[in-house]
Amino acid sequence: MNFRHDMIGAERVAEGMASFESRRHEGDRVARWMLAFLNR
Repeated sequence: MNFRHDMIGAERVAEGMASFESRRHEGDRVARWMLAFLNR
């Protein structure tokens, strides 16, 4: 995720990671979001 910090900011990365931790039971949704995000 370090390569994304400059693009979206450390605060947004921290929010995304916190949301990932709190929504671990939604793994399929998180995986789809991560793929969409990384494929931009």
